[in-house]
Amino acid sequence: MINRVTVDIPEQELGSFKIQHCKRKYGKETILFHNKQHIMSDRPSEFIEHRPLFSETLRGNILVTGLGISYVHNKILFSPEVERVIILEKYPEVVGLVWPYCKKDDRFEVICYDSDDWEELWWKKTEEKYSSHCDKIMFWKPTKLMNGG
Repeated sequence: MINRVTVDIPEQELGSFKIQHCKRKYGKETILFHNKQHIMSDRPSEFIEHRPLFSETLRGNILVTGLGISYVHNKILFSPEVERVIILEKYPEVVGLVWPYCKKDDRFEVICYDSDDWEELWWKKTEEKYSSHCDKIMFWKPTKLMNGG
């Protein structure tokens, strides 16, 4: 059983964002930092957080809120029934650090947009507005553990 997804983004900095590699007992870990705060990584706990996505059969049009380190791209890339993937990323720096190196094909598109603005519509209008365009709507939120709680 897969318990980790790895990404191959080189170490680099852009503005207040940084990609850093760390050696761990399970291999190389890729971490995205913003102002020295850990935002996302490819450590095994990320797999656990994303397990609902990885257990689903994906198809149709997919909307991803946040590029991060392109962690979910592997699952989407190898889902042949996915027609289009739109990724909303708030920070152009993250796009600059990650987009040139992440796994993708011509179905993938990234748009610089604050998904928090979009999220306000989520709970009230998403099903009404978007359900005719997709078969399933999933939404990931960080756990208390990932927020330091």
